[in-house]
Amino acid sequence: MRRRPLVVLGSGEHDFRNVHPIDWATVEALMHRAIAAHAKPSATWSIRAATPSDAEAIETLRVGVWKDVYRRILPDDYLDWLTATPEHIGHFREALRNTTSWRFIVAEASGELIGYGGVGPINDYDFPPATPGAGELRTLNVALLWQRRGVGRALLAPLTDALRDLGYESAILWTFRDNPAARAFYEANGWKLDRHGDFDLHGPRPMSAPAVRYVRSLNEAP
Repeated sequence: MRRRPLVVLGSGEHDFRNVHPIDWATVEALMHRAIAAHAKPSATWSIRAATPSDAEAIETLRVGVWKDVYRRILPDDYLDWLTATPEHIGHFREALRNTTSWRFIVAEASGELIGYGGVGPINDYDFPPATPGAGELRTLNVALLWQRRGVGRALLAPLTDALRDLGYESAILWTFRDNPAARAFYEANGWKLDRHGDFDLHGPRPMSAPAVRYVRSLNEAP
């Protein structure tokens, strides 16, 4: 973790030898927890199939979630560079139109997207599929203020059904190794750790982050 400079107000001479550096990761985690605990988002939310018109809102939400959740997992310069570009919005729009290969589900409250997920063909360029006939949970993101409110689980269930509808017998997903909350969520829902690897980040410079792959059978309940 990059240490931030300690700011001291006032003037005069100070002995910094016994000053302990602030654990900013802990401070930030406590801040996010407090915000989520005291925020009062609408109690009413629903899920539905995504449409091509959702592409911009999905990409905007994805970028926001990554900046909020992955600040201590991914390099700062990558997250600062990350933005919802027309190119990425276009990729989402094309995937949303291709219902033969893809399925996307969104969660919304008061007309605003608060979460989304998508499944489709496997995207393991470096590793073979865990089993023949495997599909992939390609993405699942929930806005920070809506996490731990059941939105992720409500999205995951129809996404799992969608993988079955697409003809897959098993599924994989990748998540960041240093994201214990996501890993615990998937493990609680029947996914099993399969292997370790790296996630290439296409950003302002070549970079990657440690990742883990999970698998699950689609022929049995979690």
